Amino acid sequence: MRRRSFLSRASLLGLPFFASQSAAASQPVEGRAAPSNVRQFGAVGDGLTDDSAAIQAAVNASLHVYFPAGNYLVRKKIDLRSGSSLVGDGTAMLRTDGTSYILSAVGRIGARRPLRKDARHGDKQILAAASTGRQYQGAGGFLLQSEEIPLGHPTHRAGELGVVSSVNRDEVGVSGLVLADYLLADNAMAAPVTFVEGVSIRGLRLSNDNYAKNPSKVTSALIYLEFVKDFRVCDSSLQRNNSAGISAFNCVNGVISQNSIGQLRDGGRGILGYGVQIGFSSQNITVSGNTISECRHAVTTGTGTKSSRTPNHGVSRALTIVGNSISNCTNAGLDTHEDSDGVTITGNSIIACDPVGIHARSYRSSISNNTITSCTRMGIRISKTAKDTVVSGNMISGIRRGPSGGDGISIESQAVTVTGNRISECDRHGIAVMGDASTDISITGNSCSNNGQFSGGDGINIDRRGPISRLTVVGNTCVDLQTRPTQRSHFKIDPRTTLSKSDCLVTNNNFSSPAKSRS
Repeated sequence: MRRRSFLSRASLLGLPFFASQSAAASQPVEGRAAPSNVRQFGAVGDGLTDDSAAIQAAVNASLHVYFPAGNYLVRKKIDLRSGSSLVGDGTAMLRTDGTSYILSAVGRIGARRPLRKDARHGDKQILAAASTGRQYQGAGGFLLQSEEIPLGHPTHRAGELGVVSSVNRDEVGVSGLVLADYLLADNAMAAPVTFVEGVSIRGLRLSNDNYAKNPSKVTSALIYLEFVKDFRVCDSSLQRNNSAGISAFNCVNGVISQNSIGQLRDGGRGILGYGVQIGFSSQNITVSGNTISECRHAVTTGTGTKSSRTPNHGVSRALTIVGNSISNCTNAGLDTHEDSDGVTITGNSIIACDPVGIHARSYRSSISNNTITSCTRMGIRISKTAKDTVVSGNMISGIRRGPSGGDGISIESQAVTVTGNRISECDRHGIAVMGDASTDISITGNSCSNNGQFSGGDGINIDRRGPISRLTVVGNTCVDLQTRPTQRSHFKIDPRTTLSKSDCLVTNNNFSSPAKSRS
């Protein structure tokens, strides 16, 4: 039986990734039993007594734990289990003065077993002895580990998650894996995964005292989740930490919503300070309706590093970032690393982030209907690795120059569509195409007005500095109606850029005076 008959199309359709249990069966079951009051287990909540042991006892004894108003000092991380539901009254504070997590849920990885290649299918088939395959079957998940050779897609790394769906003689079927662009190495391995399932955190406030007392001390995320399935973190406050607010690695089917997250910095290592961090083989996670400010990145996807628990990268897929209010981040409001794929960013408000509002490095991203204002250097940056990205319906204004830049949308990649955006009053260009990788670019139906506020930039600027092919510029409106126009040109092609006459199209645009179009 061939591999493709085994693989489900769930991951391509954005459907729930695992089929071992229904989502409803593994969701938190609040309401089935009255929650236990953490005070009944000896928690004091006076801000002085270490309540770690009492809180852990409550979690171990009851799936549902309630925190009344109080200041609960946690000096040892609280380990959550499947079905754990922590609910606060909205003012209950969990704080630490240490370097570890406050709340943690971590699944287990079983022993790794070898897979072998199948030359008939270009090394894309997964094979194993039937006895080995049956050991995977019924496990909560399946982690593929392989030092593979990617075929043209920099996001595709080893460490994918799936579920064994069938065993037929010597072949193992795996649902949800995206392997069409892999060459599996001869030393490919697989390991069964046991998830922590159905974790819920709601109505709590978390913080770390080191934020004020030891600003350079490296700490851990306030909430840490790894190999967790069907989780929710809602209606909580995560503030003041020298690390991340929430880290979710190798997690599946999660919601992070309606939280207040802020005052998070890197603790001196330059790689932390994330409001929400989603990495490795995480799938189907939504970050929605949060207010996030004063972080390095409000939300970051992918990690760009290998997991400490597995010797692989992994690719985060089917992530949605929607309806968040983001401000005053010191690196980027939203950042998608190259080891994430299919990220949807829509309906967010991003204000005063430096150096960019949204930095897309991930493959097949969709960036739509966001409002981006008063950021420094770039509103949206489409980096070299962000192939097959669509940027549509965004409102971008007031992008300041800083040491460089000042562009509403900056494009440095291939196969990028920019359509229906409104870009105004940026210090340099409304839309800029640059870099040696830029090709197959479609710019249609955008409005660029009153740009070039600082340096006399252009509405649309093509600065490829070399040959460019498959460029489409159609139906755009570029105007400058200010009393003293600042937009140097409505449309400009740098003299060092060479257009292919056979597949480049510039037509039906409204490039109105007083600025000129130049090439």
